[in-house]
Amino acid sequence: MQVGQVRPGDWVAVYGAGGIGLAAVQIAAGVGALPVVVARHDDKLELARKVGAAAVINGTRTNPVEAVKEVTGGGADLTVDAVGARETMLNGINSLRPGGTHVQIGMLSQGPEGEVPLTVDPLIINETSLKGSWGMPAVEFPKLLAQVAAGKLSPGALVTGEIPLSRVNEPLDAMTSFNTLGIKVITNFAN
Repeated sequence: MQVGQVRPGDWVAVYGAGGIGLAAVQIAAGVGALPVVVARHDDKLELARKVGAAAVINGTRTNPVEAVKEVTGGGADLTVDAVGARETMLNGINSLRPGGTHVQIGMLSQGPEGEVPLTVDPLIINETSLKGSWGMPAVEFPKLLAQVAAGKLSPGALVTGEIPLSRVNEPLDAMTSFNTLGIKVITNFAN
């Protein structure tokens, strides 16, 4: 949330409720922002609510851009694409209120599949900011850990299972089809 300069009271629309999206929700809620999560699976939306989402939207049942604008009273201050798809990136940008910022965390494909057509005039008129984020710099870790120590963040709430090292490919393979729930933690390194 450092890249997006999120503040208490900001509406933050997070597209995607995988590990990165859920972490973004918890961090946004931890600083007093109001996260809205857009995802396609009710079990992921339920987990998002448990980790701090102020509102959840099933993107298969409604127009997510219109729903975000309705929930936030005109658009989010910050949007995050934690999926990495043309649709979620564009939906994020279009869910912003004037002066809003979109942060792209999800990686898109390489080459032409990763190109996203943008209509530039609305970006100019609305003074929209677009930023990319490649992880958290190490200098920010003390602030993050202080939030954990203060009870504002609970990374354990994102964990939905434990696996041995021998099964590490299972959740990685499931990620390609967005068929994961929360985060799996390796607890047995012997195998």
